[in-house]
Amino acid sequence: MMRIPGDRCLNLVILMLGLGATGCGSAEPRNAEVAAVQESKAVDVPGPAAFQSKPLTDEELESFAKQIDSAVAHLSSNELGALLSPELLTREILQGIRLSEEDRSGFLEAVRDAFQGVFADVLKGCGSGGDYRYVRTIRRGEQRSLLFRLSLPDSAGLNYHELIVMRGADERPRIADLLIWKTGQRLSRTYRIANLESLIESGGLPADLPESDRLWLQHGAQVRTMQELTKAGQHSESLTLFQSLPEAFQRQPEVLQARWEAAVGAGGAALTEAGDAYQRHWADDPSMPFRELTLHEAAGRWSEMIEASDRIQRSTEDAYAAVLRVRPLLELQQVDSAMDAIRSARTAAEADPGVYWLQLEVQLRRGNHGETAKLLTEMQSRFDLDFSQLQQIPDSSAFLASAEGQRWLAERAQAASPEPSGSPAESPESIDAPKQTVP
Repeated sequence: MMRIPGDRCLNLVILMLGLGATGCGSAEPRNAEVAAVQESKAVDVPGPAAFQSKPLTDEELESFAKQIDSAVAHLSSNELGALLSPELLTREILQGIRLSEEDRSGFLEAVRDAFQGVFADVLKGCGSGGDYRYVRTIRRGEQRSLLFRLSLPDSAGLNYHELIVMRGADERPRIADLLIWKTGQRLSRTYRIANLESLIESGGLPADLPESDRLWLQHGAQVRTMQELTKAGQHSESLTLFQSLPEAFQRQPEVLQARWEAAVGAGGAALTEAGDAYQRHWADDPSMPFRELTLHEAAGRWSEMIEASDRIQRSTEDAYAAVLRVRPLLELQQVDSAMDAIRSARTAAEADPGVYWLQLEVQLRRGNHGETAKLLTEMQSRFDLDFSQLQQIPDSSAFLASAEGQRWLAERAQAASPEPSGSPAESPESIDAPKQTVP
């Protein structure tokens, strides 16, 4: 059987959803020895045009998007897994590579497990307070794709997945591939370069293998080392290794992404140079506005950060993306505009707790204690949230010390611990009392 690094590939994909797709390279092949293959056992793998039938209709795409939304709402791996086509994804990965039926079958099973793992990770994020929601349909010629918003709690942030949809063997719509907008990485390409060495060892080195793949066979191990150095916090060492790579290889998006991740850790001029390099070679990539967002935030360029946020909203056509403007608007003391951005986001995601937390931050900044108390009560009722650490939120001290804040604390204490009749009520000061030293 073919030696497929299934665990490595699975781990890579799970990491990709949280931090972005980073290509995983391979060691140099063994020339003629690994190129040997028995023609009688090999099979040709057709490209997308060979297995795509009639274009999907708008009605089919709309119905399919609703099926995905339903599977996510149920947090059902089985429902979502049934909408994937590992077969279509495998054919895209293996374009131009010839494998025996046995090896291809083994690889297909590895792809199936890892593909399902991608969406299992999405469901895990949704189960922890995130959301995965259909935004719009994208049409490029006969190809159709569905844009989904992935919003995760805490620091994981906002991302967009473009699901490439094609007809499966049963002629029904199926997810055939995935493009991650925040990094510009396509799942089929990530899988291909992660497994390229094993695929070539098993099927032989095609005479017409693209130059980009040949470069990955020769230098991919160095990219893996870059990623390991970055993960270990050795950002300068990772960037130095990047400079040793051939110029043609440096321009590949997956290599530039590895450089970007190291530069984010290094900051300063290294981050600016990494962003400039990506802009130079991949100006139209969907990840560019996200990279600009990072660059401007690091430099404190709040107006430019708002412009990058606006570009993301225009390209996604998603009102929710207005949340990206909130922080720079607050930094510019444009509190009312920040509230307008939140109202826009709520039109697209009324039930998203993350938007409510942002709104709470803005209300605290505005100092409208009555509205803050009403919002806290609504959040408690809608999401059953724990506000025990409220005093750690900036600008919360003034609210907690106000009459409205004291009344809210008392109501919260009474609702949480109702006392028997005749017993003294717990003072509001003993329940999450404001810490005046918190800024």
